[in-house]
Amino acid sequence: GRGHGGGGGGGAGAGAGAAKPPGLGGLKLNLAGVAKKGDTSGGSSPRAADGNNDDEAGTSSAAAAADGAPGAASFGADSFGEDGGPSRMPNPERWMMTPAAHEAYLAARAVGKLYHDRDVHILVVQLILALLSARSGVLDDRYADQYPVVHKKLNVPFILHEHVNQPENAPIVPHLVKGALKLGPSAFQIAKLTTVQLFDPTVYVDLARIAAGAFGVVYFGRTLPTTARSMKEIGVTNVAVKLMPMPKSVHDRCVLHDAFTEILVLERFRDDPRLCRLFDYGVDDEHYWVSMKRYTCSVKEWRMRQDAPLRDRLVLYCNVYLQMCEALAALHSQGVVHFDLKGDNFFVDPHEVGASKESLVKVKGHEPNFEVCLGDFGEAMVFSSADDAHTTENRGTEYIRAPEMLMAVARSETKDTYDRRRKHGASLPADVWSIGCALFELLTGQFLFYDGDWGAFFSRVTNAKFELMPQAKRDMVDDDPELIDFFNFVFIRDPVRRPPMADVLKRFAVTRNRLEVKLCGGDEAAAAGRARRAKLEAERAKRAALPTKDPQGARSLYQYSATADKVSRITETLCVGSAVAARNRTSLLDDAAVTHIVNCTTSKNPFPRDFEYLVAPLDAACADEDDPSAALLGCAKAVIKFYEKAVATNGRLFIYSERGTSAGPALAILLLMHVYNLEYEPALQLVKKQRPVTVPHPKFAEALRGIRTTLDWSSTPKGELDLSSCVRCFCGSCRFMLRSTERAVRRCACGGQRRAASPECPGGCSRLLKLVESYYDTPAALVPWVQVESADDVLFAPQPSSLEASPESSELWAVSRCRWCKVTVHAVATDGRIELTDLYEGSSVML
Repeated sequence: GRGHGGGGGGGAGAGAGAAKPPGLGGLKLNLAGVAKKGDTSGGSSPRAADGNNDDEAGTSSAAAAADGAPGAASFGADSFGEDGGPSRMPNPERWMMTPAAHEAYLAARAVGKLYHDRDVHILVVQLILALLSARSGVLDDRYADQYPVVHKKLNVPFILHEHVNQPENAPIVPHLVKGALKLGPSAFQIAKLTTVQLFDPTVYVDLARIAAGAFGVVYFGRTLPTTARSMKEIGVTNVAVKLMPMPKSVHDRCVLHDAFTEILVLERFRDDPRLCRLFDYGVDDEHYWVSMKRYTCSVKEWRMRQDAPLRDRLVLYCNVYLQMCEALAALHSQGVVHFDLKGDNFFVDPHEVGASKESLVKVKGHEPNFEVCLGDFGEAMVFSSADDAHTTENRGTEYIRAPEMLMAVARSETKDTYDRRRKHGASLPADVWSIGCALFELLTGQFLFYDGDWGAFFSRVTNAKFELMPQAKRDMVDDDPELIDFFNFVFIRDPVRRPPMADVLKRFAVTRNRLEVKLCGGDEAAAAGRARRAKLEAERAKRAALPTKDPQGARSLYQYSATADKVSRITETLCVGSAVAARNRTSLLDDAAVTHIVNCTTSKNPFPRDFEYLVAPLDAACADEDDPSAALLGCAKAVIKFYEKAVATNGRLFIYSERGTSAGPALAILLLMHVYNLEYEPALQLVKKQRPVTVPHPKFAEALRGIRTTLDWSSTPKGELDLSSCVRCFCGSCRFMLRSTERAVRRCACGGQRRAASPECPGGCSRLLKLVESYYDTPAALVPWVQVESADDVLFAPQPSSLEASPESSELWAVSRCRWCKVTVHAVATDGRIELTDLYEGSSVML
């Protein structure tokens, strides 16, 4: 297909009349006669080329514009005319040809084999849509590169846009839409972003330009009554509209790449109130359009209107910041990196409809009367796998960029010091750095690392010789020890040692609680605030648990990771998967070597001649009953016997449910608990490690936690997991991977009292217990120590650079602690005994 790249450029600027169809994959798509795009406006579309290019900060501030894109619900059958053709055609002036050029174009269509059969024509365009959308839901860079000319690739989205919007190709659009819906959400989104007939910009009126940036212009406006189902259901009046200019030629940057990313992110979080709400999206002759919910103001604007001293508003700011962290944690859970986290990109959504901006600013008490929503995904990236979860491009606002992003350009692959074994560039940890900057911005209204001297800024962020928070910056946050500790927890220059967002969220929740107690005491207002917050968090969790409704009425492909429809091997004799994987006979026989299958769905067994089946219809129980745990307990013994039968014949068991997320994994957890004598939490983490999409039904989880007392385990648990157990410090810099044997855990007899080292206790337990309470706000009574027989039982130990000698070292014990979080990690006795502190004993890190 790339061999025809020259034709692509000719097709885009064929206004001279020469009929020279560009090619794609050996099939010629005739774009002859397409006039080159001009700057003339058509319809009521506002033009981004009206001069001003506001600064970057103002761009997202206005977006009290959320970002994103809906699905098929944004148009209905009434979008097409009675003859099956589109009811709205492209601007005639856009496709104006001279008579000679039009005659040449028709002659070229007459000889083009693609146009001889309408079904073949539709099939070819659908094939292009399938190639553009990768299986994981993101765009395939082989055909939709953001910079096609730079990387010497064909600009397929531009060519597709030119082709489907030719007036002569209008009759295939209804059939193209039906085919795109069958291909999946990503294919439909691409079709909607390339086909002018599927979007009507005339419903948006009174558009007032608010701000502009590098990627588009934001307008506030309102909608007219429309027959489109989505607008009818939503009842939208005031909206925010983001316009991104269409490229002028096949050699320009692929703007569809940016628009698609925003739409993909907000489609994934369509029902999540923590992210901006998307209403509609599409394309006209000049712009990509993204219609979003209009928010009252940004968090930055809200903060700048506050006039009370920091100490009086500190707890309120902490509660707002906690919501910001929750939104980012939800984003990271789906493999999305924002890269531009600042106050301008978080928006205020009042609890009460129609609340004035003044009522939001003058909040009474310490609880915000609004929700915080994250938006503006123009810089965001969606990663389909861990292998591509890095970028070396500079993204986002400069003064909140992480050190690894600032250093990415400096690390040239041509230098002798370049290590090809290590991932370079920015990924999820870059957002953790930025969200730390966002806290300082929320507390003070200023960027933490801003410096008029760019060299000084670069050195301060990237060079360990410079202090990240000098005394002048500490004074701006009242030099509060709780806040300083949190900043030190987040601002770690090495992205490998920087804590993940889930840990940041937990840590700041503790920080917020301590500040609330210190500043508010135990008065009734603080107690009432905590009660309201608990109720609010319960409502959020309930909303988040609701299934996302696919506008096509089918399963949303991008709700799950790339492993969702694959066979996940939990142990050597146990696999879990979805119904899609269960219908792949070749994969089951050749790749997974399955012999026995447990079917949790209501469908028939796909291959009864090839495998031995056991039916356990837990999916039906989940759909029909509020408490399906009885069905799980009812089939437990049968599943255990079936598994033992498979193992006895040197076979392998495969358990599948419809989506492979709840019922199937629940039975796998049951087997792990029985065979390997595990508790529920370690078994759950073991399954999740191999199959990240695992989310057991709450009633399943409750039943499994008490299954040892509910069921009589007839057979003796046995077996040894072919896995490693992990003991680590708080920050994760020091990890010991142990062989998969039973660990002898000894709780120190000192009871946490301050005392000198003895042959039984290395000492320092009291300091460790205080650290546990400090980090997790959870009191602990004893320090668990893991006894290791010899160094051979340690498969992996931390680098010496991550360790330092502990002050607790004595003549009896050589004690080491983490250089970063100061937690004791191991002690070696004079007689050769090795003991590791297991502060996470029984938690998810155990396996």
